[in-house]
Amino acid sequence: MIVVQWVVSVVFLGLFLWLAVLNGVVAWKIWLKRVAASSWIPLLGGVFGELGLALLPVPNMLHYWIWPLLLDYGCVPGLLHTLVWHLHARRR
Repeated sequence: MIVVQWVVSVVFLGLFLWLAVLNGVVAWKIWLKRVAASSWIPLLGGVFGELGLALLPVPNMLHYWIWPLLLDYGCVPGLLHTLVWHLHARRR
């Protein structure tokens, strides 16, 4: 059973890493290169990271529950950016 938990957890964490990198590339293109970029994928990477941490058979890993949501631009950073953009656009 432990082997299955490790395998499933690593798959979810791998998906999280892949989506976080894709979302990071989109943010990098938009913010630093100032070029048009495809849309980022909201929340999915963070959810995969959360599932990966929850299934990881290591004690106290759930203490790090916030990290996938903060590290993936498609989660908290992207949603905050969208909120600020809409608030700023509304004021104009």
